[in-house]
Amino acid sequence: RGLMGFGGAVVFSALSRLIANWTRADRYASVNSKVMAASKIGTFFAATPLVLMLKSIGRRQSMLDFAIVVVAITIAIFILTKEDPESCGLYTVDDLEGRTHPAPKKAENPFKGIGKIIVQPQVWLVLIGSVSFNGAINTFITNWGKTMLSQGAGFESVAATGIINVNTICGIISGLLLGAMLRIKGATNKNMTVFSFILFLSGMGMVAFAMPKLGKVGWSVVFGLIGFGSSIEVTTIYAMLKDQVTLKNFGKVVGLCNFAAWLLGTSVCTTIWGKIIDASYSVGSFMNAARFQFFFSVVGLICCLLAKTETLPAFREEEKTE
Repeated sequence: RGLMGFGGAVVFSALSRLIANWTRADRYASVNSKVMAASKIGTFFAATPLVLMLKSIGRRQSMLDFAIVVVAITIAIFILTKEDPESCGLYTVDDLEGRTHPAPKKAENPFKGIGKIIVQPQVWLVLIGSVSFNGAINTFITNWGKTMLSQGAGFESVAATGIINVNTICGIISGLLLGAMLRIKGATNKNMTVFSFILFLSGMGMVAFAMPKLGKVGWSVVFGLIGFGSSIEVTTIYAMLKDQVTLKNFGKVVGLCNFAAWLLGTSVCTTIWGKIIDASYSVGSFMNAARFQFFFSVVGLICCLLAKTETLPAFREEEKTE
């Protein structure tokens, strides 16, 4: 699990950088949202084939078969994927509409310049927003979702799984629609991030303040709202960071954001939920945990509202010389 974690941790950052290299600045969020939708499709459809494989050929052979597939995909990515269009002779990165500079060619110290990013209060406003949102998503959906539905709300395992799958389906739909949504007048990365927070807070608020009244439909609405919101936020909030620190520093700030949001945010939120929820898994304790998450995410929303989405002064000279 540790090796899988280390391997999986770099995938999103690397994909985000490749997308930034290959797309116009105003298309980044749209393309990235489709990649996120594809990942959710994989999550949605992976469970059933895996169960069938485990029953038919056993754990060892199933894991070996999956490993062979992953190796084949890895080799294909290494051979077929290029760093940017200029590296394969299509056109220069400067030719892309909305691009003002070429992508860097040389490998460099990944920690170079990270200090400059860390001392930017505006960057931290976005990071806190990401921590409060993405930490909540992992805590609410992955770590406590099934327990909350089965032990707290009293659903059978199959029904609980079906409700959680609503989250995945809505995430796929919103990921595919985000490109069209971003073409609506006024739908900036910041505004869409705020919109995602509103969707998430609506769902979390239903749990925090009305959990005993939620039936299967109500819970499906909760997970649907959170699914729509999370699929939008995970793309647009990175686009906000990209606008702040320029493309050159984008990989570093994505890595920092992933570490803060997905590791620290998830571990802190999950641990706090564990402290709040009592041993009997009472409805009241789940509501208290959801209230904590609701108000923490309100803090994140306020931070995103205060954040600027233009190149920060510390990086403007860099942008001119790139």
